[in-house]
Amino acid sequence: MRKYLQASTILTAYVVYTWSRVFLPVLLVEVMQEFRLDVGLAGLLTTLNGVGQGVVSLYAGYLTDRIGYTRGLILGMLITAITNTVILLSVTTAELFLASAASGVGISFWTAASYPLMASVLGGRLSLSSGLIVSAFGIGIFTAPTLATYIHHTYGGWRYPFLFLVLIITSLAPIMVVLLRGLRTHSSRERVRLGREIYSGLIRLIPAISGLAFMQFAYLALYVAYLRLAHGFEPAAAAFAISPYGLGIVVGGVLGVYLSVRVGGNRLTAVTALLAMATMLFIFNTMPNLVSASLTSLALGVLLGGVMFQTLIVEAQRSLPPNLLASSTGFFYMVLSFASIPPGYILGSMVDYMGWQTAGNIFYILVGLATLSGFLAEQSKKHIKR
Repeated sequence: MRKYLQASTILTAYVVYTWSRVFLPVLLVEVMQEFRLDVGLAGLLTTLNGVGQGVVSLYAGYLTDRIGYTRGLILGMLITAITNTVILLSVTTAELFLASAASGVGISFWTAASYPLMASVLGGRLSLSSGLIVSAFGIGIFTAPTLATYIHHTYGGWRYPFLFLVLIITSLAPIMVVLLRGLRTHSSRERVRLGREIYSGLIRLIPAISGLAFMQFAYLALYVAYLRLAHGFEPAAAAFAISPYGLGIVVGGVLGVYLSVRVGGNRLTAVTALLAMATMLFIFNTMPNLVSASLTSLALGVLLGGVMFQTLIVEAQRSLPPNLLASSTGFFYMVLSFASIPPGYILGSMVDYMGWQTAGNIFYILVGLATLSGFLAEQSKKHIKR
């Protein structure tokens, strides 16, 4: 019974973590209006937390392996609460952008600790623990737009959802400390040559992780803005249309657990990347209504946030020894975070010059082909070795 309670608490905390990632893109148009941002800068703002996360993730994972997963999780939660406080109190554009970048530090510890904590509760079963975490992320994505929009309209300001985040995170942290007390974690007390392990086991995953980041975060950064600015969706309708992405992640997380043990990781990644590219081209070449916009969000959630994400993070975790589970997770998020910084800005800047349709087509064709080329290069190396 205690393990079920611990697992439920970790998953609940991860849903809250997801809210902290999604609230800003959902409220982006209001933020753009108050701070007078163009589409390019707005896209950069929503992915700027990748700077902090990219710089810190690997070290956060390694430190979490050393100090214990529970301490790493609580540290991440407290830092996230502080950065959200700065966002809700920000007056200048500089404060807003700095807080967005700094939020990546808290995110780094939160993600690095959550996966190994769940694996500890479930007896080391990586695919199942990662699948549950990915599904929690999906629930967060599914609920965040509606929740943020509701708080915004109820209290009459875009800052109130961030106040809600601060309150719920600071309330949840002490509960986590009590419930996770006594949980055995596999902290690494021995010296390990982390650099050598990474270069031998993880470098091969960089192209696929980067492709995932470009496709997913460009979509998350600008889809709501695209529906509202290009097709005149009302705020509530646009928020509703992106919500099924989270439901798709839940389905994709479960599907990823099933497929990862039956289909090779490289092949599964290539197929999902190709299908995601086709879905994005459909988005930018049709006139969406609420139903079609919601269904494409659902499909992308299954493909990108579910199956592809699940496959790649398990591949990363299996590439290092078990006592470096947080470190392998940190490496995955380091690459994902650095790669998540430019797509929103690049696509947004292209939109400013070319319009939504042309920019979207060019962006996703290039990203999809680049991701597939990484897969072909990996297959070529395997063929040469044979």
